[in-house]
Amino acid sequence: MSPRPSRLTRAADAIVEAYQTGDALAHLTDDRRPRTPAEGYKVQRLVADQLGFGTCGWKIGATNSGARRMFKTLSPFASLIFTSRVVESGTTLPGGVMRVRGVESEFCLKLSSALPARATDYSLDEVQAAVGTVHAAIEVVEPRFADWIGAGISSVIADMGGNGYCIVGPGVPKPAKVDLADVLVELHVNGESKVRGAGVATEGGPAKALLWLANKLRTGPGLAAGDIVMTGSCTGLYKAAAGDLLTAKFDGFGEVSVQL
Repeated sequence: MSPRPSRLTRAADAIVEAYQTGDALAHLTDDRRPRTPAEGYKVQRLVADQLGFGTCGWKIGATNSGARRMFKTLSPFASLIFTSRVVESGTTLPGGVMRVRGVESEFCLKLSSALPARATDYSLDEVQAAVGTVHAAIEVVEPRFADWIGAGISSVIADMGGNGYCIVGPGVPKPAKVDLADVLVELHVNGESKVRGAGVATEGGPAKALLWLANKLRTGPGLAAGDIVMTGSCTGLYKAAAGDLLTAKFDGFGEVSVQL
């Protein structure tokens, strides 16, 4: 008789099955649930390995105090991004079969040089120097859990941070003198302005969010040249309806759109 799979393997199996079937996932029972954020990251890696989609970067979640209160966590969290879930601006996604359709306007930073694992913390200057281009982006939050907030932060981390898709616009060379924290961002729905925000909502600015991620990953695996980093929402979480056209406009950095 083969040994029973571990608790974390059973958690990964459940999330992978939800990915494959599209069925909503109920709360994981205690015998197959990650109990700490560290366990959540282990399950996340198991999910990525089992699905085999390939990854191209990271997303950062809970980059402001309101989101951290919602998730009952004291810090941001991170998730790998599947290459197959990154699409171009103007894409139409199957919003009719989505349950959450959470829309976030985000700065996406593409690295031109690596921030590898090392023993000491990175500085803000170092991570800023690693950024090659800045992209207007939208994340569509579409978790596998039926009640993703109630599932708890460890399960949210395991579920790839609730990521559904990343819509990434054309890149703009990183400006030398513009602080992205000060850049205004506006989310339009079907041509009407619905939410306004700014880069400062993301851990004090996208560069500071990247700094958090680089130092989280400096014990392994680090960040590679060419990785994209979704730095967190500038406009909160907007619950879209099926059929909505969402356009996020970033002052001086273009816009990005998606139809659900």
